[in-house]
Amino acid sequence: VDESTPKYLAVLPFKKSQFVFGLNVTANHITEMNSCYVFESEKSILKAYQMGVKNCCAIGSHNMSDGQALLLKNYCDRLTLVYDEGINKEEIKQQVIRLKKHFKKVSYVFDENNEFLGLGSKLSPADLPTNDFKEVLKLIKEVGN
Repeated sequence: VDESTPKYLAVLPFKKSQFVFGLNVTANHITEMNSCYVFESEKSILKAYQMGVKNCCAIGSHNMSDGQALLLKNYCDRLTLVYDEGINKEEIKQQVIRLKKHFKKVSYVFDENNEFLGLGSKLSPADLPTNDFKEVLKLIKEVGN
């Protein structure tokens, strides 16, 4: 299976680029905190929520669309991208720069030395034990203005 083939087939067709997963549960938390941790997968927000990080959502990929950004903008001014291991740092930085037109602050979490997310593991930070997960969330990086 190549990367262009979806892992899962949707029961009902929808445009993933126009959908943000988990808002039905997390929107109030996102608004209250005025910030959102953005994960790739739906599974990651379920795990993050269980570990006490309730201001989160998932976008179903590692590339937030403008449609998803505009939807999230209704809930908060600050985003932190929390993508799986293996996503290129420069690609994330370019996305941060592009998303700054929608939000007051956009940052990202990156395990530079693969201290928590083993190189090649493709793990989500939310796959880690709670203490490690919360330590990874402290690895916030910003792109210069």
